[in-house]
Formats: sequence, structure tokens, C-alpha cells
Amino acid sequence: MAGFSYSDIIANLMGVLFTGGDCAEDLAEHLREPLHRTRGLSVCSPDTLLRGVKQLACGSEQLTHPTSGVTHTITINEPLNELMLKALRTTGQLSNERSYILDYDIRVIATEKWDAARTYKKCTGYQPGIASIGGMPVYIEGRSGNSQASFAQDETLTRMFERLSANNVSIGRFRRRKLSGLLPARRCRACSSPYRPILYPGQTLSGDAPTDRGDR
Repeated sequence: MAGFSYSDIIANLMGVLFTGGDCAEDLAEHLREPLHRTRGLSVCSPDTLLRGVKQLACGSEQLTHPTSGVTHTITINEPLNELMLKALRTTGQLSNERSYILDYDIRVIATEKWDAARTYKKCTGYQPGIASIGGMPVYIEGRSGNSQASFAQDETLTRMFERLSANNVSIGRFRRRKLSGLLPARRCRACSSPYRPILYPGQTLSGDAPTDRGDR
């Protein structure tokens, strides 16, 4: 990566994704000339891009469900979550002068990569947990395709609210996309951030959430 910073790596990756590219090799075959005309962008080779992305990657944690015995893979990349929040604050898209509505959901990303697992949509892929404010992602955790939304969710929410609180992002309401309406904010026991509790079908405010899609 001589001569290139991590900022260059991220800018090159965004350049590929936002101009219709599918893979790093597009930097050499299709996009090098137009990207060279982008002011302030140092275009790297596909190999340099892949090395940089690999250095920014983090390890995954294997968790086993206590009753079903199913193994779930969770990937937590806190430096990139921190970068995402700082970028939104630096560009003025988030402010500490107002309170926000925070959405959280599990998204199925279909893929045939080697570590993809079968999802509830009957395709192989991943199911990352994504928190967003006004459509802007503010926290992401990678999850294997066989991980239902409720698995290890308390730990995910604790990490999420701690990260938001550390960046002075105030949450007034917290909702899950498939639920209608908003409930009054509660406070996270770990960091005292206010949030709206997640409810599942058949769950009360004080009850435990049943498994929503089964243990797979």
C-alpha cells in the first residue's frame, strides 16, 4: 500500500461501487480513466485496493445457541462504525442539538460466497443488523444468514447505544421497521441512552421476545 492511505482505499472502493462497478478488477479494466479525472482521488490498482480492504477487515465471533446448538457468526467492526458516525457528524448530517428516531432491522443480502448461510428467505447470504437515522446507517453488525433477528440482540443493542452515546447522538425514539407506531423512550441500562424497546408478536413491554423465525 505504499503511497496510499486508508482514505484512498475507501475512496477507491466507493468509486467502484458508485460508478456501476462490480469488483476491484474494474479499476483496471473499466474505471481507471474516468476515476483519474476525479479531483483529489489517487487511483490505486485492484491488488492495492484488495490489500487495503483486507487490512481494514476484522475477525468474526462464533456463538452457539444454548438450546438449538446452531452456530451463528457475528462480526463487529467498531472502528468502521466509529468512522461512519464521525463522517455523518463532520458533514453536518447528524447534530448533537436534536433528538432522533432510530430504526433497527435485519436485512437479507443474498450471495453465494463461501461463508454464506441459508436465510429464512430460502436463499444463501448474510443478515446484518443495521441501525439507521433518516435512512442513514449509523451502526452495522455482520450476522450469518442463519441468524434470526432476536439472537444475541440485547448485546447488539447495548453496543449500538454505547457507540451513539459516545458520539453525543441523542435518541428519542427507537423502532423496528416491521412495527407500526412509536412507544415512549426508555433508557439503555448500559449507557443511559433513551430508546424505544423492540417488541415481537405476542411480546409485552416486560416480556421476553419469542423466537421470531425459529432456530436454524
